[in-house]
Amino acid sequence: MIKLLIFDLDGTLVDSAPDIVASAQLLRTRHKLPNLPDKTIISYIGNGSRMLVTRLFPHEAENPAQITRLTEEFFGIYEQNLVVKTTPMPGILEFLDQHAHAYQIALVTNKHEHLTRLMIEKMPFARYNWACLFGGDSLARQKPDPLPLLETLQRLGVSKNEAVMIGDGLPDMQAAKAAGLRAIGLEFGYTPPGLLKEAGATLLLKSFHQLKETLEHLDQRGG
Repeated sequence: MIKLLIFDLDGTLVDSAPDIVASAQLLRTRHKLPNLPDKTIISYIGNGSRMLVTRLFPHEAENPAQITRLTEEFFGIYEQNLVVKTTPMPGILEFLDQHAHAYQIALVTNKHEHLTRLMIEKMPFARYNWACLFGGDSLARQKPDPLPLLETLQRLGVSKNEAVMIGDGLPDMQAAKAAGLRAIGLEFGYTPPGLLKEAGATLLLKSFHQLKETLEHLDQRGG
């Protein structure tokens, strides 16, 4: 039986793309670079802020010190615009309101822990009991490395067969596969469904309104 649901954040619990894109465009503008297509920036989401900034400034990729400075500048911009247009993903609050009591819920994201906790506090997600929360800088390694998922299982005393990863990104699917967990990929997030399946998604979800049924289906299938 599934006891633990491990959620990603950006593109899974929240549609944060509008604020991330706006902050990224402003950072490029400050450095006299033209705007990128919004879809291009959205495709950069999911691997943490440093990787996002590296992709925004590819000509600085071989200059770690400058990438560090640009990442810190991005943090300053983004923290001031964290939840301007960010909204919960459709159906997630209804699912959590109705079913969160039946599971332990955890959050594993590549967004920095400080920004993650700040976002949770500023949005309706603070009312839920998150049993464990890891950001991209919480541990020595982040997704797609399995460490954050394995650490979550260990801290909560849950076996691999009793947990499922729910996310929209390739790092979510890859980390789950490496950790030996089943993974539910979201067709409505920031990554094409076919790529999620290729990366190891056990099942794909069209809507959070189908999540309870999908979890029951996984229970019937077993580990």
